[in-house]
Amino acid sequence: PHPDLPWYAANGDIWTRFSLRDMADFHTERDAVATLALARPRIPWGAVKTDGFGRVTDFIEAPLTTYEINAGVYVFSPEFASLLPERGDHERTTFPRLARERRLAGFSIPQGAYWRAIDTAKDLTEAAKELAALGR
Repeated sequence: PHPDLPWYAANGDIWTRFSLRDMADFHTERDAVATLALARPRIPWGAVKTDGFGRVTDFIEAPLTTYEINAGVYVFSPEFASLLPERGDHERTTFPRLARERRLAGFSIPQGAYWRAIDTAKDLTEAAKELAALGR
């Protein structure tokens, strides 16, 4: 309805809770064409630490990954719509091109904010419990 204003989009398989206004301000400050929310998810398995000789030194249950991932929440400037491919996935075409051109920003979801991908029925059940606990 407002083709001259920035707009939000989100993937349908995530649940999250953080300030979209802060993300929009970040987007505007960087004069980006697109801004991705970034999350640092937990690895769902226990990790094993080893020393230089190959001995196991510790176990870490479900650690945070050292990489941030595309969290599936976006702010787009009006011109983004014209950059969408006729066919294919904008995450594999438009985003990499904007990154090379330095016109793509990444907004790190604040530490402690809720974010979860819903990939299975078990994820949905666990997310519902987590969100219910947050509401208390």
